[in-house]
Amino acid sequence: MEEKYWDEFMKSGLVDDYLLYKGMQIAGEVMDRYEERDKSEQVLESDADSNSDRDGVILRADWRI
Repeated sequence: MEEKYWDEFMKSGLVDDYLLYKGMQIAGEVMDRYEERDKSEQVLESDADSNSDRDGVILRADWRI
């Protein structure tokens, strides 16, 4: 995708086309960071689920009269 914008800049030499190319490059880097963060959050959530005792907040041992 970025190559398309670079090729357009190389043809035209316009500052606007260069800025579009840089914008796409930066947007790609930001998206990569968010994807990495989402993956790490999913791992943390799955670890928390595996340590659950399935009773939730109120434990069965606390069900006294």
